Amino acid sequence: MKIRFVLLCLCIAFMGSASEKIKSDVVSGPRMYSGPASLVLDEPTSDDVTVGLDNHHSDHYEWMNIQGFWVQVRFPDEMDVDMQDHYTETLDLLNRQLERAIGVLPESAAAQLKTRVKVFLKDDCTDGGTINYWREDGEDEGWLILHCFQYLRNVLNDAYHGGEMVHGSRIWGYPSLILINLAYGWHDLVVDGGFDNSMVEDFYDHAVDCLGNSDTTNPYSWELDEVEFFAIFTAMYYLSHWDPPRSVWGMQYKYRALIDKLWNEQEYENWEDELVSC
Repeated sequence: MKIRFVLLCLCIAFMGSASEKIKSDVVSGPRMYSGPASLVLDEPTSDDVTVGLDNHHSDHYEWMNIQGFWVQVRFPDEMDVDMQDHYTETLDLLNRQLERAIGVLPESAAAQLKTRVKVFLKDDCTDGGTINYWREDGEDEGWLILHCFQYLRNVLNDAYHGGEMVHGSRIWGYPSLILINLAYGWHDLVVDGGFDNSMVEDFYDHAVDCLGNSDTTNPYSWELDEVEFFAIFTAMYYLSHWDPPRSVWGMQYKYRALIDKLWNEQEYENWEDELVSC
């Protein structure tokens, strides 16, 4: 408990002020499943973590407010100095990615995400490293589930880089990974119709036909489904300068307008006319 308290003090120093719907990141392959600091949130309780979230955690957890998001951190029964460093470094990277995401998103959207998406963090590598978006059926709030600090310290790294091996897989750091996962939450929780929004589906079909990889055995990550399309095009639109492989300049105006309007909860008039030809 003493080490855990020291860790919390170190972390606070650098921090700012669904089984039904699930997306998961696998960064080693082609599939890619990544406002105001004074915003006041209601403190979550232990009941906010449902039984389905994790069945094998310890009883030690703390709620932290990182960049206005509530983050629940699971701690092991005992923590040595090395593990303390792992927690601190991972939380620092999460802090920086959340700060970057809310810095580029519309302020009203960032404020909504802070009240409707919570983060769960645990150093559990039994099933490999994962970052998932998850929402319980019938709930109006979502979760970002982050597991395995060794994995997270690599994929949350600020710099885009390659060549590092983790558990036999080559992985890269993705500066936009948290933004992509927040885009899952926005698409699911806020966009009209959620993941079944017909406008996003039509733009996705159009993009696959007009911009998709001609090698159908190796599709672009955004080609996998309309949810990936919305999330990765969000990263291209808002964070292309942070994540060089995804350039906003390659996006036609209609796709930029789609992302801009959906994140600002505006109508896209006559959008069907935009999809007549490539």
